[in-house]
Amino acid sequence: MPEDEYALDEETASFVNKMIEKLEMSPNFADSTGVLYKRYEKVIGEIQKDRRFITATATLYAFSKRTKTPYTLDEIVDASEPPVSRIDVGRSYNKLR
Repeated sequence: MPEDEYALDEETASFVNKMIEKLEMSPNFADSTGVLYKRYEKVIGEIQKDRRFITATATLYAFSKRTKTPYTLDEIVDASEPPVSRIDVGRSYNKLR
């Protein structure tokens, strides 16, 4: 499997890395979020440009739940810059499950 297969585009990766820094999460979360994001993208098709940050936030939340890391959806949404809708992230998360 090529290393770049699960790499996020530069803008989405920067968005995820900023959230991870704000929340003081392990840098490993960025790679794992990228893997979940790309797997999700393979299932549903290409993610629309205006939904990338919502989907990235949902995948970060999904990974934190899988690893039993104590972050709530509100904490993760609050760390997003630019801000994303909690409702939209919740809907995307439900599609991931």
